[in-house]
Amino acid sequence: MGNGLILAVMIAWLAACTTEARVATLRDTEIQLDEARGHASVECSTRADCDRLWILSAQ
Repeated sequence: MGNGLILAVMIAWLAACTTEARVATLRDTEIQLDEARGHASVECSTRADCDRLWILSAQ
């Protein structure tokens, strides 16, 4: 029974570490996306230019 308890504790610890790593990765990605959005801008003189740029950005 002692080995089963140790195994259960180790699995729970591993799951917690994996979850923490996923949360940290997600947080870092969201920060990078927010920074990229803040720096992203385009200048267009006409509506047609803006439409063309919008289409290019979606590709």
